[in-house]
Formats: sequence, structure tokens, C-alpha cells
Amino acid sequence: MNYTLYNIPARTKGLIFDIDGTLYKNDAYCVEQGDCQIRAWADLLHISHEEGRRRVEEAQQQYAANHDGHRTSLATIMQGFGISIEQCMEWRRTLIDPTGWLTADPELHTALAALKERFTIIALTNNSFHTGHKHLATLGISDCFDTVLGLEQTKRGKPDPTGFQMAADTLHLAPSEIISIGDRYDVDIVPALSLGMGGILVDGPEIIPIIPQLIV
Repeated sequence: MNYTLYNIPARTKGLIFDIDGTLYKNDAYCVEQGDCQIRAWADLLHISHEEGRRRVEEAQQQYAANHDGHRTSLATIMQGFGISIEQCMEWRRTLIDPTGWLTADPELHTALAALKERFTIIALTNNSFHTGHKHLATLGISDCFDTVLGLEQTKRGKPDPTGFQMAADTLHLAPSEIISIGDRYDVDIVPALSLGMGGILVDGPEIIPIIPQLIV
């Protein structure tokens, strides 16, 4: 169980949770969620799936070289290739299905329900709104979240800070009263810190039960 704390507020009122890699740990499924979109894009271009993967990775490396080593979301990379955010959302809605990959997690539900008694909680995902809801429902934790913000709402994938500011506005809280919790420093923590939020970098859901002890 690994975690790192950043700029924890003196008084926390709201929590922003990433979903993939944060509320569940399934590396193969996380890879497949991106790869199914790359395959769909490669088919549009009539190139091999391997060539599509190579071009995406090359674009990620170029982005990182221009942004202090930080990588970005697949949606942002696809937009750079001329793929609209609407097409990205459609691929995510139709190609990503948690069935067979995820199951209900009663222990996670217990931990999140305890957090919801103290904080307002929102999920912010680079997936579509509908895919985010499907993930929460499959994990059996939908009732622990006040709402979900996906690409339909934000129009920009993390690490763009737009979604984090929208989350603060939705929660009716100042950024300085919010902590972002996620498994990717570049994507889930850096943009939150840029707005004055706190951050907790995690490597999976095991850390969630002890979050109250970390932010007292």
C-alpha cells in the first residue's frame, strides 16, 4: 500500500476520485480501455493496430518532451490526430464494457460510504459519463458518489484542469477545500495542485479505508 500526500487542506470538505486504477486495480482492463480506441482509430486510417499504437506512443513522448516529462490523456492525443471529443466519447460508450473485468467490491463500498458521511464526493473520469457510471455500478459503489463528471461535461481530458474546476463548482466548494485522489501524478494530482487543491497519489483502492486518518 503506497501513497503520497500533497498540500492537504486544513479543512477538507470535498473529495474528487479518479476511477480507473484508483477505485479498482486491473492493469489489463485499463490497458484494454485505451487499446480498443486505438484499434478503432487505426481501422479508420486503414493502418495496422501495431502502427496505431506506435503513433500514439510517439505522440505521448512528444507531448511529454514539451511538458516537463508529463504525459496526457488518450483523448488529448486523439484530438491532436483530428479525432473529435464526440468521437472519443462514442468509442468509450460503445467499446468499453466492465462486464467480465470488474465485480462488486463490498469492502470498497463500506470505505466510501464512511467517507460520504463526512465529505461530498465526486468522480472525475477521462471516460465518458456513461462509462464512468457503468464502472461505479459494476463495483457496487454508485450510491457513494454525488455525481460523475465525464468527457460529456468537461469536453477536455485530464490533465487539463477544466474538469477539476468544474468538480469544485459542482460541489459548491473552493479548490482549497478539496482533495483529488488518483493513481497518476501527472493526470490526477498536478492539475488539482495547480488550482490550489490537495492531492493523494495512490496505487489502488487499498488506501481508501485509511483516508480519514490521512486528512485529519
